Amino acid sequence: RGKEILLSNEHNLMIFNDSNPKQIPTKGLKIGDKLMVLNNSVIKGDIFELNIIEELIKKCPSEFLENIYVRNLRNLLISEKQRNSMSWDDVFCKAEIIDFPRSWERGSIPIQEAIKLINTYNIPISNLEIGVVGSPLFIPALIKIEESILRLIGYFLSEGNYNIQDKKNYNLVLTSKDPFIFKDMERTIKESFDTYITNSFIENKAPQLYFGGKLIYLLFR
Repeated sequence: RGKEILLSNEHNLMIFNDSNPKQIPTKGLKIGDKLMVLNNSVIKGDIFELNIIEELIKKCPSEFLENIYVRNLRNLLISEKQRNSMSWDDVFCKAEIIDFPRSWERGSIPIQEAIKLINTYNIPISNLEIGVVGSPLFIPALIKIEESILRLIGYFLSEGNYNIQDKKNYNLVLTSKDPFIFKDMERTIKESFDTYITNSFIENKAPQLYFGGKLIYLLFR
């Protein structure tokens, strides 16, 4: 009650009239259909930043994290190593990491092992980055909650969808016929993430923006 939302004919909606939720087009919506809305009590307090490492560990199945790693850990681990007169084996062993390749000493470490080191040594994450094996793209481990990313989330909730080929493409897609909104969508992507943006203009279809990569897909899934 007391909520309003403006929808175009291109939207689909989930209705919850019985135990089997059903997706219908906007034009099929009728008075009495039940929709799910966000409860204002879900989020409590102010949120100014988001720890992406913790979010991925908590919310993603382990198989999704297999080729994701954290980088820029080397200097922070060296500080711990020198402060406590430890060997590299000691540094990892204290975090309950027994078998590890020597390449991890360079500071790029799989996320499921990196979180053990971060928690063991109370490592600040503000300068850490998260990447995917084989991709040149990274996202910061700590994301500030600012206007651009909040607007991007809103655009994705209202006008977004996924274009996914597992282990190949992890695209997010935004759609809008309004030139002003389309340009603003592009702005929010550029200000929020260092990622590719591909425009799609197909005759008789609304213009679309493709962006993302695996990490951004996991954040928005």
